[in-house]
Amino acid sequence: GVSAPLTIRSDANETERSFTGLDAVPVEIEAVSEFLPGPVLLNDRFTPQALARTMSQTRFSVAHLATHATFGRTAADSFLLAYGADGASGSKITLDDLEAFSTQARIRGEPIELLTLSACETGVGDPNAESETASLGLAGVAFKAGSRSVLESLCQVYDDSTLDLMIEFYGRLIPDQSSDAVSKAQALRQAQLTLLVDNETDHPAHWAAFILYGNWL
Repeated sequence: GVSAPLTIRSDANETERSFTGLDAVPVEIEAVSEFLPGPVLLNDRFTPQALARTMSQTRFSVAHLATHATFGRTAADSFLLAYGADGASGSKITLDDLEAFSTQARIRGEPIELLTLSACETGVGDPNAESETASLGLAGVAFKAGSRSVLESLCQVYDDSTLDLMIEFYGRLIPDQSSDAVSKAQALRQAQLTLLVDNETDHPAHWAAFILYGNWL
């Protein structure tokens, strides 16, 4: 995940786009790691190269990505934000990269059971895109490439309440020995209801953005 401010520079048009820091991401990743033991790529360790290497060398069924996303008219202009190899400048994980990661897992016979994209608008493609890949959005591309389920957001989300929702979701999907596991759809529903009954997070902006795409079981 990415928690510090980063800037993406486009050499083609010499423009820059800045992304604000996601202060809750380190806490989110630490909390999620309690349910999903495995490699963690945080801040400057979260590079396209490191993600590709980790996903090709590690056996896993659930992947959780917490970072900014943006969409353009082409697949190359639609990406997840990452760090560059120099550990400072912004870099991109494109839709083509994400599709390749999911496809590699499927070819190995180990398709991604659940891909969580807890960034803003990860489920939204560009209806005016010049390619099918860009129009699908990150979640659609991952599902098309073989991920069985994708948890995605359809609009802007709050950093803190997203953290709460993810903890509630994984706590039900991967419970301790004192409780029974439920389906992905039930886990999301119960997590959203938990935020709904809390006076501090009862507004739909805190819990309604996330939907489950693909296999609900």
